[in-house]
Amino acid sequence: MKGRTSEDKRVSVLKSELSEIAEAYGSFAEELIEIHRGCWEHDEDYQWSQICSAYPAFREASQSDKERILELLSKINGKEDERKFRRKAYFIKDGRLYLEILTKDGEYQFAYQDDKGQINFVDIVDDIIPVELPITADGERAGIVKLPDDGISTCRLLEPPELLEKIKRHISKYCDMQTLDMDISSYYVLFTWFWKKVNTRPYLRFIADTGKGKTRMQEVTGDLCFYPTTAGGSGSFSGMFRTHQLWRGTLIIDEADTREGKDSRAIKYLNLGFQDGKWFILSDKKNPKKQEVFNPAGPKVIAMREHFRDNALESRLISITAHETTNEDIKPLLDAEYEAETRELRNEIARFVLAHWRDVDGSKMIDFRGLGLEPRLR
Repeated sequence: MKGRTSEDKRVSVLKSELSEIAEAYGSFAEELIEIHRGCWEHDEDYQWSQICSAYPAFREASQSDKERILELLSKINGKEDERKFRRKAYFIKDGRLYLEILTKDGEYQFAYQDDKGQINFVDIVDDIIPVELPITADGERAGIVKLPDDGISTCRLLEPPELLEKIKRHISKYCDMQTLDMDISSYYVLFTWFWKKVNTRPYLRFIADTGKGKTRMQEVTGDLCFYPTTAGGSGSFSGMFRTHQLWRGTLIIDEADTREGKDSRAIKYLNLGFQDGKWFILSDKKNPKKQEVFNPAGPKVIAMREHFRDNALESRLISITAHETTNEDIKPLLDAEYEAETRELRNEIARFVLAHWRDVDGSKMIDFRGLGLEPRLR
């Protein structure tokens, strides 16, 4: 008991010092502590970016204040020593798949199917806890990743042909695609949910000039993919790397028509992400001896106006050319009805994946030799 009292006093002293610094920037210690708890698994640059996002005044903080604030937060939250928990969005244990969900009440949990075929929810498995979405400066949850919800426990388990047909109907309702493009997009949706079963995976790319519908096709298809993670092509690629590393879902890249050629970090990242065992390494600008290692592997859905100037990356793409629609039944905007239908279908796909995870054998592939496809896409 004495040890615990001593620990409480230590934390109290740390909080007092943190309060003094925080108040100078118009913030409060408890708020900083809460922000830090939501991102402690990231590096310090990311932690600081979250603090500055919530309280822009910290952007003017001195280097010494920044370092001391992060040090105090680490000690207060008990992260300066061994971390007690690991954050994962999904994992496999004893052959059973655990998927993170975000309940309708805003709680993060893991969903899994038990031996009786029932869907159960748990908050923690061993030392693994769910990843959490970042919080904006307005205190809102940033929906950069779209997750299933607890509705997967009540939705009906669909048969494979029925699920595939429902995906096709959904995409065709909101996109004007040719039949082959529709089939490819629908199969790619299902593929993304089982991508861990294989060691190579192509990327799906929608390409066309402005106003032809490529972004609509990407959004509608991407919203059904496994954990679609948004990363705008005009944003920070470092942010893209880190976000994808945390969630390991389907990376959604819009307007990714880079003109940086072979030396682009994004190009290198995408080239490496086609196959397992290829690591993307960044050196710390402040400390060149320190390196960050990212795993770029995973499915990706890309929308762009022009082809990549890198031939190697072009060979990793399943490319669909978008055309301006003349179908008056295609809605110009994706409304609340679309969101509700997408949410329901996402739950049905997740339910199907939990039920059939062990049934899918990644070694049993269809032979596409003789069809003139790029070797990497066969």
